[in-house]
Amino acid sequence: MSKDRLIIFDTTMRDGEQSPGASMTKDEKIRIARALERLNVDVIEAGFAIASPGDFEAVKAVAATVRNCTVASLARAAYRDIEQAAGTHNMGLLLDAYHWYTAGGTLDQLARLRDADIVDVHVNDALPGIPLDELPDTHRALPGETGVIDLRGFLQALARLSYSGPVMVEPFSPRLKEMSPEDAVRTTAEALHQVWRDAGLADQTTV
Repeated sequence: MSKDRLIIFDTTMRDGEQSPGASMTKDEKIRIARALERLNVDVIEAGFAIASPGDFEAVKAVAATVRNCTVASLARAAYRDIEQAAGTHNMGLLLDAYHWYTAGGTLDQLARLRDADIVDVHVNDALPGIPLDELPDTHRALPGETGVIDLRGFLQALARLSYSGPVMVEPFSPRLKEMSPEDAVRTTAEALHQVWRDAGLADQTTV
């Protein structure tokens, strides 16, 4: 017997509203949601939460009403959209220098961020001599070890934003595994302090 399962993703409340005169009130969406739940729909797209306060309240009400369906909200790939869809305003970016580099990020893009946008920063370096699209995610160099990633520019960009959150190293360096825990911590800390100094931030206390 096949283990494949058909997932029903219903967009009546979101795509359906695109038709002229087909807008729905919160109460109407709740009634439709209950009907869809009785039909054993798997996922209900209840609206576009960031579009308006009314849309947000309707998505929230549908999510509070149904018990046996997943409720989704349309959202663009922007964290403010995701915040609204999730019903929270304490989300932010985990800014990872390694992923910034492998995704082709630029210093100009960093300059468009605000301190409030970023909740955490990770720094590593990339292994040398490997094409960008072949870099492994789980094997990285310590900050500044290879100089492949422009950590000087990266950290200076954060300083210009007056970034006030934590900066930490993800210890994905293979050579750390060969060290004692104490030596690994010491080596990692020294690497982070060195890129700090190279970026001219030795006296900074907020970055």
